[in-house]
Amino acid sequence: MGSIYKRGKIWHIQYYQNGRPIRETTKTSSKVEARKLLALRETQVLKGELPEIHRKVTLFELFQDLETEYTNNQRKSMERLKIAEKHILDHFGSTTLAKSLNGSHIQGYIKARMEKKISGPTVNRELGCISRCFHLGKQNGKISQIPFIPKLKENPPRKGFIEQADYEKLKREIGDDLKILLGLGYHHGLRKGEILNLRWNDVDFLENKITFEGEKTIKGETREVYLHSELIQLINAEYAYRNIHYPSSPWVCSRYGKKITYFAKSWKRACKKVGLDNLIFHDLRRSSIRNMIRSGISQTVAMKISGHRTPSIFRRYDITSGEDLKQATKKLEIYQNSLNGHKNATIPVEEGKNQSELLETIN
Repeated sequence: MGSIYKRGKIWHIQYYQNGRPIRETTKTSSKVEARKLLALRETQVLKGELPEIHRKVTLFELFQDLETEYTNNQRKSMERLKIAEKHILDHFGSTTLAKSLNGSHIQGYIKARMEKKISGPTVNRELGCISRCFHLGKQNGKISQIPFIPKLKENPPRKGFIEQADYEKLKREIGDDLKILLGLGYHHGLRKGEILNLRWNDVDFLENKITFEGEKTIKGETREVYLHSELIQLINAEYAYRNIHYPSSPWVCSRYGKKITYFAKSWKRACKKVGLDNLIFHDLRRSSIRNMIRSGISQTVAMKISGHRTPSIFRRYDITSGEDLKQATKKLEIYQNSLNGHKNATIPVEEGKNQSELLETIN
């Protein structure tokens, strides 16, 4: 199919694809190496692969293909992809050929992002986008090589959470327009975006539940959340108020009938008043999940309520506090004393419980 020929001291090869001759320099004076490259190209042609050296595939084109894949599969993270894409293309350039990137270039990108004080997890998400671009490009037959793309070590998950007593204090200090937001975050572990996008037609007042349709969830599956009694009262009262003052407003969480999009100042002010300066809204989600597990709700049901996709991600939110460890030690003491026959021993117990109740729980 092909042939080799020499120009000066360098060997060149010629082969055919779809009847079209393709010529390529081997960049070597070794005839043996030239024949190896020719054999490789002929194999690629037989497999229907166009040798990468002749494909002018840019990084921008790979990202366009990835966007198409996201659109076709209705992925919820298109906005994140476009943000990452902008940073990546700003660094490498839209016209950069995909085949020209290697591990060294990727390390240079990491260094540039870290110098801008970008967090490790954010950089890793961007590196993940680069990796998906190249893997999709290879699947599509546009490229044949994928550069080495490392990942940065990430810190352990944040361990912030709020106890029931602190929640009650915060509930008293937070503005009336944020009480539903606070309650849904703490009792049901809903994401901030889910709550802020909640409309009145998502609320079933007869069943006292909220329904998140598939297009509004990360998993793309319809999810139902039955409301805590506290939320039932808050939502009913708010609905009655809105019907009088802002009947055309569709938003459950709103100010003067307009959707709430920013509440950081109000949040920080209320948290500071109750001594929770470092509390962030997402800590409510962690607290909710921990409370569900503490109360005996199964992991499967808790994941359905919170909308977690995988058990591994869910477990990152199941935070163990110092109080949990303290109670574990107390339960261990009760168990060991029961084995030793110390039935009348004075044993520390959980507040609100007696020794027999705890022993019954353990058994």
